[in-house]
Amino acid sequence: MVLDDKFASDFKENVMGRGMYHFYKNIQQFMPMLAGIVNRYQNKVQGVPSVLTFSAEDMVNLVLTFFQEFNPRFCDRLVDTLQEAKVIILSDKSKQDGICPCVVLSNDKLEVLLESCKDMNSLCTTSHEFAHAGSQQNVEKKQRKEQLLCEIESHFIEKVFAEWLVENGVLSQEDYKYKCDLQLHDLVVDCCRLLNENYVLEQLNHDYSRENLQRIVDETPYLEKTIREMAYGRSGNKTFWGKFVARYIIGEMVAQVLYEDYQKSPVATSMLFDEYMSKNAEFGLKEGVSFLIGENYMDRINNTFFPKKEHDQ
Repeated sequence: MVLDDKFASDFKENVMGRGMYHFYKNIQQFMPMLAGIVNRYQNKVQGVPSVLTFSAEDMVNLVLTFFQEFNPRFCDRLVDTLQEAKVIILSDKSKQDGICPCVVLSNDKLEVLLESCKDMNSLCTTSHEFAHAGSQQNVEKKQRKEQLLCEIESHFIEKVFAEWLVENGVLSQEDYKYKCDLQLHDLVVDCCRLLNENYVLEQLNHDYSRENLQRIVDETPYLEKTIREMAYGRSGNKTFWGKFVARYIIGEMVAQVLYEDYQKSPVATSMLFDEYMSKNAEFGLKEGVSFLIGENYMDRINNTFFPKKEHDQ
């Protein structure tokens, strides 16, 4: 990859215009942990998920049954939200066109986009998006103070829901293991993306010259794709990976700790989760994470992903 001055100019414009340095400065506390996750969890996802053949209506009803058992108060609010929202089951063509399951506000109307139920992943994705829909209702559609918090509820709910599916005979233990392995694999991939962008910025040190960019490409060829995406964005939309994947990384890390709390104290954790959902528009990153798993959240995340060996305890 030979760079020219136009590439360097485009790179500088996108990096500065999107506030990449400021963004990465705010999440530096997590960087050593992400590197540790990448080094420790280079897992391969084995097997394939079981085929499921629920209709769209049965899929929605199954997920709502789970929410009713998980927290009736939250479920009641979620049902109210869904009654006012537009729920859309995506066609295969929509997915081919790059439209993914999500929750969006369109002209002050909440739209919940779901995929049809074909396997465990699509079923769990419905619980994921319903958690987002419940969040929208609880904060009265106000903008969150901190977008880095927005995937905690969805990742936590997916974990509790997957366990509930096994307990109720919908999924097998093999399916559950596949789901856990897939979540860990996705976490590692996202950590790599974040670490690569952060490394490029550190190496640049605010020098956006063509020569400096070329040096990094020549010294670390595996970063060529990262540098190109930092200049022109992923899929051409000029959004760099950092802001997109950081919320999933933080969401997965915090959700895993919260899930362990839920396994020990399901009722108390469910109530804490519901209270968090009613307040989450008010929280900054530190306040939100501290509310859920304590002010020692860094130690708790470390202990979850890097448990001490028995002889070290």
